Amino acid sequence: FFCEPLPVMLRRLSLPISQARHEAVVDPRQGLPVIMLAARSLSSRPLGQARHELSTVVDRWTPQQGFIRAWGGWANSTLALAQLQSSIGFTVPSFKARAAILFEEVGVALARADEKSLADLVTPSCLRSMLPALKARPRGQRHSWTSHGVTASIKQIRLAHAKQTGGEEQRRYAQVTCVVDAAMVYEISGAGETASTGSSEAPHQLCDVWVYERALGDGGSWRLKERLGTLSELQQTSQPNGTGSAQG
Repeated sequence: FFCEPLPVMLRRLSLPISQARHEAVVDPRQGLPVIMLAARSLSSRPLGQARHELSTVVDRWTPQQGFIRAWGGWANSTLALAQLQSSIGFTVPSFKARAAILFEEVGVALARADEKSLADLVTPSCLRSMLPALKARPRGQRHSWTSHGVTASIKQIRLAHAKQTGGEEQRRYAQVTCVVDAAMVYEISGAGETASTGSSEAPHQLCDVWVYERALGDGGSWRLKERLGTLSELQQTSQPNGTGSAQG
């Protein structure tokens, strides 16, 4: 995707939606609604490092949901927030700062085709979707990603329990959906191609929706799970006459 214009490249970040059966249950320890999903252990073959992640995005967020669904979503996010605060010391300001930094770090690693860094910044399924385009990049082509201000706002928080394969004990995950507003400059040079989007004087304004995920417990860290699209794209598809649904 970094061999293409920025809007096209960003669309290629979207991952195919994994099909997973799920059901709402109540965590007896906290009395909180959670989702039971099948987790998958994925191996990033180029790096030889196996990691776990949820098989799909829990309760995919859309901008226009209708009153009933929006109210239920707010209630679920509030309960999930309370549990994250007690379990990992989660705070909204610190997460928003981390989400903005992670956005920049992923962009820089993609521009550099840095697979090792990406393996720490994104989930295995996200990395696997990126590798074909990175490997297809022409030899000698240089990419540059520079941000001139990034802010993240939380739109949804969800918790999930995952049934691990191989007899491992059940793990718990959190997914946080954010709208990321960024002013950025993206440039390509070398290998017979020169292209740019934005400039230092007039950066490109991007409004994107990302889902961040982490395993709860020791050693967990936030990573990019999936890019859902630009906010305007999601607003169009969530219209009553669009491909999504605006009904609660």
